[in-house]
Amino acid sequence: MDINTLGLLRIMSFAQRFRRLKLFLHVSTAYVNGNRQGVALEKPFRMGDSIANEILLSSAECSSEHAANGAALHIEAEIKLAFDHTIKSDDQASCTQEMKDLGLKRAKHHGWQDTYVFTKAMGEMVINSMRGEIPVVIIRPSVIESTLRDPFPGWIQGNRCAFEFQLADFAGSSRGAVADDPGWYPEL
Repeated sequence: MDINTLGLLRIMSFAQRFRRLKLFLHVSTAYVNGNRQGVALEKPFRMGDSIANEILLSSAECSSEHAANGAALHIEAEIKLAFDHTIKSDDQASCTQEMKDLGLKRAKHHGWQDTYVFTKAMGEMVINSMRGEIPVVIIRPSVIESTLRDPFPGWIQGNRCAFEFQLADFAGSSRGAVADDPGWYPEL
């Protein structure tokens, strides 16, 4: 939450100081679309949006009044809940696990599959609520694997999807890869 949500609040506060800012570009993730079914339209998240509420509204037996009382997302309340939870714990290790559990519970409550995409979606909401006259572009790539330059070319933090394939290939245990079109081969 500190980086994906509060970090964007700080950056937008900073960006608002520039009168001639041409563009605010934010790299999010395609996974902010969470557990939505079917076509995921590229529409911005607004404050209060919740995938769980969208699903509730789309169900035939749900009235809009019932959905309005459902899973509306209030970022300030989520931040306060997380902050209050950290104050109550003295043990760092148990606090870390409790925060992970709380984050996952809150993410699932609002229709996201994990805390990462939940906090990224909240970050998009922060951007759209604070943008004012600033032109904003939010791109949602499905995978970001490694860096182009900083801290050095190819740097990967943690295990990423392609890293597992690279490691298997290096170890000699890779026998090939699955592709949509078996007749397509990259030019090397």
